[in-house]
Amino acid sequence: MLLPASGVVAGVALVTVYPSFSPGLGLGTDLAPAALEIGDLNGDARPDIVTANRLGNNVSVFLNAGDGSFLPRRDYPTSVQPGSLAIVDLDGDGEPDLATGGQGDGTGGTVSVLMNSGEGSFAVKRDYATDATPSSVAVGDVDGDRAPDLVVAMVEADVSGSGAISVLRNDGEGSFEAGRVYPLGVDPASVAIGDLNADDSADLATANTYAGTVSVLLNDGSGRFPRRRDYATGDWAPSVVIGDLNADGDADLVAGHFNRVVSVFFNRGDGTFEDPREHQTGRYPNDVAIGDLNGDGAPDLATANYQSNTVSVLANWGDGSFVARRDYGTAVDPWSVAIGDLNGDGKPEVAAASEDADEISVLANTTGLCTVPRVHKKTVAAAKRAIKHGLCRFGGQRLAYSTAVPKGRVLSATPSPGTVLATGASVRLVVSRGRRR
Repeated sequence: MLLPASGVVAGVALVTVYPSFSPGLGLGTDLAPAALEIGDLNGDARPDIVTANRLGNNVSVFLNAGDGSFLPRRDYPTSVQPGSLAIVDLDGDGEPDLATGGQGDGTGGTVSVLMNSGEGSFAVKRDYATDATPSSVAVGDVDGDRAPDLVVAMVEADVSGSGAISVLRNDGEGSFEAGRVYPLGVDPASVAIGDLNADDSADLATANTYAGTVSVLLNDGSGRFPRRRDYATGDWAPSVVIGDLNADGDADLVAGHFNRVVSVFFNRGDGTFEDPREHQTGRYPNDVAIGDLNGDGAPDLATANYQSNTVSVLANWGDGSFVARRDYGTAVDPWSVAIGDLNGDGKPEVAAASEDADEISVLANTTGLCTVPRVHKKTVAAAKRAIKHGLCRFGGQRLAYSTAVPKGRVLSATPSPGTVLATGASVRLVVSRGRRR
């Protein structure tokens, strides 16, 4: 039986299940994976992993072997210093393609499109020039012709840090027109696409790092974005994602920012947004992903925390408020995060790409299983609570002398912390008797 967390919001009793994770596997990428996405690239119904590698000038493709392990990676060249990535079928052949945004030759920027050749292999890139350096790329049908277009957040290379959005329309066969540019006057680090005012047109949201704002650009219905509205996040904002967090049918915004929080902006229903509600994360949540991690039908959050070497997981109560975070260790300096069921057990994993470690950390979803907690130096009462929260059972204790751990505090647990067992498995403690006299 899963251990529920409970609370009361606006007089309504709420129950959710804590999602839990354990260290999975590490996948070596090429140099400096700056962006990470998960998607089925070869049509076998198994999600694969792709990274855009800033210093490798390429993408790394990891095809899923079917059990949560991966075939040896294949690298495909892109434009110079790709820092963003999207997976979508661009040419209508039913196979997902790749798009990356990169620095290009230095006179502006470049979007590289890599068409899927079948079975998850990719053709030589096609490059499309942008007016400034792409910081983020997203894909969606902005003009209603049923062909996905490219939307690129761009930042000027000079000290001004000003930026813009460029929309490159798809001709229907996977080729793209020159971009239509919408100046922002701020420095967009991330762009997301979604219908924000329920008019069946794709709107845009950007996170503007140094401005500390989120910008919303509503579609006029013809694929143009004549006006924008800015919302303060309270600090630098490196990322934004779109999803309905409170089950009211309207798309909300989530922005990560440097002050160890994510800001949730609830949609009023017309594409305008309430003041943000903040939720604690690890240090510097550079990227945010949305997905149902515990199977309760409510979208949860995962953040890649660059300065704490962790992923924070925040479970949704169901109304868009969140359980206090749980942090899970990754390789150093995780820069981006994605969610997908990588081992086919029906529970999505969390994967984080660490730009400084050239590695993907995959966290296995152990929700509903006993995960032995870290209890070193905790009181016995606190350790018992942690064991219960880990869906394990306290199996007794024995005493041992210790010069390092005070009397009454836990020396160790058996099995060792991080071990995943059947729900309700027994965990025994060794408790300090203090110094031997």
